[in-house]
Amino acid sequence: MPMNATTLRHLLVATLMAPLAACAQLPAEQKTQLDAAVEEHFTADAPGGVVLVAQGDKILYQRALGMADVAANKALTTNSVLRIGSVTKQFTGVAILQLAEQGKLKVTDEIQHYVDFPKKEHPITIEHLVSHTSGIPNFTDLPGYNVDTYGKDISIEAMLEQFKDLPLEFEPGSKWSYSNSGYILLTAIIEKVSGLSWTDYAEQHLLRPAGMTASSASIDSAFLPNEPGLGYQPEGVAGCQLSL
Repeated sequence: MPMNATTLRHLLVATLMAPLAACAQLPAEQKTQLDAAVEEHFTADAPGGVVLVAQGDKILYQRALGMADVAANKALTTNSVLRIGSVTKQFTGVAILQLAEQGKLKVTDEIQHYVDFPKKEHPITIEHLVSHTSGIPNFTDLPGYNVDTYGKDISIEAMLEQFKDLPLEFEPGSKWSYSNSGYILLTAIIEKVSGLSWTDYAEQHLLRPAGMTASSASIDSAFLPNEPGLGYQPEGVAGCQLSL
């Protein structure tokens, strides 16, 4: 299945917002404070952001400030769909626990029960992957992971090839070290055990049951409806640059 390495598209969900009721009236003083907080971080003529504050099912405040596409002079709106990158790792964790509750896997199982991954000098379990304690090197820290590979579509199998033969950095369970590699493996496990693609699993078992009708899952480089389609990262103090 194609995957985009840009922001680990095996985990990408467009928005985290379940359907909410119309905006509740916010006191003018609090609105002014929130406006000031947003304007402290964003300006109308630079890459911006979308902010929403809710209490229960009522929206208290929402505002978009800044540009979705600086070159095209296209502003963000409160309907803009933004990818949330590795925040979606929590969705992967939930998916694993759902499958465990159904008796389809155990978090104490070694990962080789489900994926083609070489045995190492110490056992690696699903729990190690979820908790970032597997010792598997983080492939996004490897020298070969650079701007040229950042936005290319790639299969899960091809991505595993980048790190599966590398030695462990430490004995699984003995240390903590953030690892995107572990979540690539978890994606492969979810697809193997469930018989569904990651996007289908997320839609059917995570997003829709939670009422998140404004959200969707994506693992490739195709733009989603209302998605700005561009990402930016800071460059120096006064400028910004396109992040492909």
